[in-house]
Amino acid sequence: MNLSEKTHQFYLNIAPPDYVRNGTIAFLIVINVFSAPSLFYNVNSFYFYLSLIPMILCDLFGLIFIFAPYRFELLFVLFTGFFGLCSSLISFASSQSIMIHDLNIRNHWVLVTNILLLLIAGVSVYIFHFRALVNGYFENVSTAVSFPIISIVTGAGYLTSQVAIVVFHNINIETISYLFCLELFVVCGLLISVCIHKYFYMVKHKDDLKKLHPDLGLTKKERQKNFRSKKKRRNS
Repeated sequence: MNLSEKTHQFYLNIAPPDYVRNGTIAFLIVINVFSAPSLFYNVNSFYFYLSLIPMILCDLFGLIFIFAPYRFELLFVLFTGFFGLCSSLISFASSQSIMIHDLNIRNHWVLVTNILLLLIAGVSVYIFHFRALVNGYFENVSTAVSFPIISIVTGAGYLTSQVAIVVFHNINIETISYLFCLELFVVCGLLISVCIHKYFYMVKHKDDLKKLHPDLGLTKKERQKNFRSKKKRRNS
């Protein structure tokens, strides 16, 4: 993929290492909390395992960054994308479990349609993301994280379709609020999952990445040692 210089520089942005451990803990809390409905209700084995397997994989993967956040700073980009993918699957499984258990929506075609809508939304987000990269959408973006408007609109369309399915049922405000929150995380997860592609792009351009982040892959002690050495040279 050939990107402009500005887009290339933007795509090599990386989260500060101080954020990695706290970010991981927050991610894991979200994953485990949102998996509860599908695991507790256990309406069918498909949604149960669609929630359980990603939760376990994400929990195990996240342990790396709790114990060694600085050394695996780059790998955290992949974990962020993996978290996005897992949170989408888990939130989707939980929302569908609530629809079946609480709203008694058991129509086979409704459930199949929801799965197809999820797949279409996911593929569309990636297509629009790649188009935005190639067309220079990120050239004038000043923030470290940004999503193309068309990707956000796609996610909003999916969210609207899910709300439309349940709004005509006898549903209390608490349940619809929880469903809305789950479906919102499905959309957010799809947007975040593009970090998987970002990780492999960074690995491919690791020389440029090291120029921007020379301490990448070093432990906190090694970084502090390098900082003291540079400071000593400047003062000598």
